[in-house]
Amino acid sequence: MIKSLLLIRQHLLSITILTLAFAQMTIADPPNFTRITTGPQVNDEGASWGVSWIDYDNDGWLDIYVGNSGVENNFLYHNNGDGTFTRITTEPIAHDSSRSYSHAWGDFDNDGDEDVYVGRHNNCSNYLFTNNGDGSFTKIDTAGDLTIDPACSNTHAWIDVDNDGDLDLYSQTESLDLPWSDVNVMYRNDDGIFVRITTGEIVNEVNNAHGMAWSDYDNDGDMDLLVANAFFDWPLPDPADYMYKNCYYRNDGDFSFTKILTGPVANDSSISYGPSVGDYDNDGDQDLYVANGAMELVNFLYNNNGDGSFTRITTGEMVTEAASTYCSSWADYDNDGDLDMYVTTWADNLSNRLYENNGDGTFTRITTGSLVNDLSCNFGPAWGDYDRDGDLDVFVTKYENDNRLYRNDGNGNNWLNVRCIGTVSNASAIGTKVRLKATIFGNPVWQLREITPAASYCVHHAFNAHFGLGDAAIIDSIIVQWPGGLEETLLSVSINQYLSITEGEYSEVLDDMVNPLPDEYNLSMNYPNPFNSGTLIEFGLPRQSQVTVTVYNLLGQNIRPLLDQDESAGNHTIIWDGKDASGEPVASGVYFYRFEAGDHSETRKMLLLR
Repeated sequence: MIKSLLLIRQHLLSITILTLAFAQMTIADPPNFTRITTGPQVNDEGASWGVSWIDYDNDGWLDIYVGNSGVENNFLYHNNGDGTFTRITTEPIAHDSSRSYSHAWGDFDNDGDEDVYVGRHNNCSNYLFTNNGDGSFTKIDTAGDLTIDPACSNTHAWIDVDNDGDLDLYSQTESLDLPWSDVNVMYRNDDGIFVRITTGEIVNEVNNAHGMAWSDYDNDGDMDLLVANAFFDWPLPDPADYMYKNCYYRNDGDFSFTKILTGPVANDSSISYGPSVGDYDNDGDQDLYVANGAMELVNFLYNNNGDGSFTRITTGEMVTEAASTYCSSWADYDNDGDLDMYVTTWADNLSNRLYENNGDGTFTRITTGSLVNDLSCNFGPAWGDYDRDGDLDVFVTKYENDNRLYRNDGNGNNWLNVRCIGTVSNASAIGTKVRLKATIFGNPVWQLREITPAASYCVHHAFNAHFGLGDAAIIDSIIVQWPGGLEETLLSVSINQYLSITEGEYSEVLDDMVNPLPDEYNLSMNYPNPFNSGTLIEFGLPRQSQVTVTVYNLLGQNIRPLLDQDESAGNHTIIWDGKDASGEPVASGVYFYRFEAGDHSETRKMLLLR
């Protein structure tokens, strides 16, 4: 019997694309948001900056943690499961945490619960709290350099830099005085003792860091970094005097990074605060949006070319409207299968911006509703489904006075919410890629989510990977690529559910799993298409058959036989790596792949771009 829920490869497929491959889809009406005005989470006053959605007590409901930069302690709100929150004041993370801009959650000791690192301002030592597993926390003072280095800290991220199965930490620092003199810091996790990394530009370059975005930009299996640089003062002096280039670092392995000096991401100058990553065009790689913080400056949208290089998009409201923006966040707020953009503004006379993805590479600004009309000085917008109704709600911190919680009232579109749990990889599954395929509004669509909850500037989203599914009746497949190198596939997954996936569990579920057989022979469109170094070709067999799959060029010449053998009934996947029968890379261009099985034959076109 076909091993229906198993597809394991020990080395990740490097998928790269050099042009857009948009899925055209019908856009459903945008949902309404209701601003919540009752409860401590929206009425406690503080100088709030950082915000996290985090299920700190593992009860299945997302709680809220807010960092305050003034004399107030940080706010910890427990989700009661009925739409209300209770403020917790007895835990050390809520009473030993003043002067805090930001914090980062991650299971650094791999014991099954999320710990928290709290950054503090005014050159104080930062705090590390371990989660005791029962909703309580203990401050750790013996974790090496991480807990003794003084720093004026901005924002932080747990990340498995070397893919060794435990979480390392990267922290941005900010000098209190000009000229800028601080460098960012990175700590390697050695069995719970953290050692500061002192070599390389990534920890020695003086810059004005005010936000970061970790992601595997080049699809090579490790996490790269974009550091946003900005002058921090208000009102802002002449922006022309404080324009900086951002820093883009490629991960070369073993805590070695190369600073990228070419391309727009590394050379555009601005006053940047809130970068965020997301595959907005559903082509299989992570794109980048950067919020720039001055009235005269526009924001940047960079489309990933598939190899870690980017093309800057210069048309559309999202990149031509100048505003004093601060943080940005990708989220499929309307569950239609593509990522939308929410941007906060840092001025009391401005409202936040929501741009709906039209599914063709363009965006439309939404102008109705409290979400985009409340005037305030906002910082981090964090997305999470706190009421577990299948759509994403958003919490926005506000400097001075009350914070904002907007409940998403939905629009009837389908969805899936995935929580990944690492076993060989880090337990928080940070760095894991989840790819999902479903037919949405009549079109087969691949979506990508990467588990990188620390984002933008002082923002921490929920660890869950949320997918909008539109009118999809079933999910064709989910591919999970773990940082440790394992890859697993789930087939025929039900919609509208919270799904937990533990690393390695599907490598043991084999012949006893039931897989609905295809009703007829079928050949799917390869993914991605266009592609650079590799593409997946899927086909289905209603019965055991002799199968051939062959690649041809435009002249009809046989380039490479990919398959010629007897295959069992079920769904199958093969890979073409862009090479001919002799193992040599072929030139860019249009190619065809022909599928023959039983009395059925079918041919599809694909585009290879080098």
